[in-house]
Amino acid sequence: MLAEAIHYASFAADPKLAHDADLRLAALPLPKEPLPAGMAVGEDQPAEDVPPTRTAAGLAAGMAVVARLVEGQSVADVSPVRAVATLAGEFGELLPLATSLSVISGDEVTAHRLAGALVARCREHGLIGVLPQALALLAQAELLRGRHREASAAASEALSVASDIHQAHRAGHLHGLLAWLAAVGGEEGRCRELAAEADGDVEATRALAAWALGLSELGSGRAGAALGHLQTAGHRHPVVALYAAPDLVEAAVRAGRDDLAVRAAAGFDGWAAVMDRPWASAVAARLRGLLAQGDEAGRHFARAVAVPADQPFQQARNELLYGEWLRRAHRRSDARRRLRTAFEAFDALGAAPWARRAHGELEAAGAAAVSRGGGLLDRLTPQERQVVRLAAAGLSNRQIGARLFLSPRTVGHHLYKAFPKLGVASRAQLTGLDLNR
Repeated sequence: MLAEAIHYASFAADPKLAHDADLRLAALPLPKEPLPAGMAVGEDQPAEDVPPTRTAAGLAAGMAVVARLVEGQSVADVSPVRAVATLAGEFGELLPLATSLSVISGDEVTAHRLAGALVARCREHGLIGVLPQALALLAQAELLRGRHREASAAASEALSVASDIHQAHRAGHLHGLLAWLAAVGGEEGRCRELAAEADGDVEATRALAAWALGLSELGSGRAGAALGHLQTAGHRHPVVALYAAPDLVEAAVRAGRDDLAVRAAAGFDGWAAVMDRPWASAVAARLRGLLAQGDEAGRHFARAVAVPADQPFQQARNELLYGEWLRRAHRRSDARRRLRTAFEAFDALGAAPWARRAHGELEAAGAAAVSRGGGLLDRLTPQERQVVRLAAAGLSNRQIGARLFLSPRTVGHHLYKAFPKLGVASRAQLTGLDLNR
């Protein structure tokens, strides 16, 4: 119960609740060492074999770190959070908490695995009341992985279910996630509409909406307006502030507010070191490049693109900024290579504002770029994508409906609408299409 109190405090950005619950957890007579030395949950130590007191102690240690994050304190180690996420992930009833903790700690690999398991559990057991939360967590995990199309599909389905069963707070949060994705895609009007729907009474949701608006303004080149929204996001929620910091740094630099940029970059640099994820290390190097001058900036940008970070959107932004620096350093050939890589990545992601910026830089560097356009699935709505993928895998309308909580008739309607967009006349022809992009 105390762990859940801290978890809910993280959504409400309520430092007092987090602090009080943390104090009560600390006062419980639990072992000081969550797990005995050398013991780890996994192949050598199944979760059910861990003594209950050790499980509780591990939970307390992890939630204490979350409490400090909610209170806006710096954190030097997130391993207790990841340890309790791994442990909790072994118990079905704790899967939502485990997945959320993985997202908070920036562990996109574990978050994606746990979220997938949670969604599958909901579908298998008909847990429709939990499904919107499960899909929302899956969408967040996909965002951390830079898989925007998959994130959009999960968030759209979650919003549909949440609206149907009147989960207003969950729907508000999902509007925020979709607003962020609309910002990346350059859909300014849709981003504003979704953000307005998200601006309720939950601080995490309001912060996410502000972040989306800031990213939209930044993508459109309005740094001053972007900075205002991004500062609002940071003030509303300390964890959102950490993840939005790279956008705030770029907006602040372009708006001539180096004082704000330096502070936000320092905060993200520390958080990247704690997360210890390749994509975060690469982004931290990018931010150092934004704040540096001359050859020093180039060295930081070079480090950013050298990190093998499997996060397409952030990787493309690293390439874009390095390419811009190279062009201004009159290294046009090197610049064209980086800018073309950035353009192609943005184009494939459907990140229109960023693709336009990379295209303009490419032309300035003496090269041209042609859009390859999105894949076949970009022609479909998020719901149609899900139905088509399942149909291509051989599932019947009834099986698809059971998995997606749709009637077989609704599944048939989605296929009827999707077939002309894909240029096919029957589900048998779906197997011959490239549905991976």
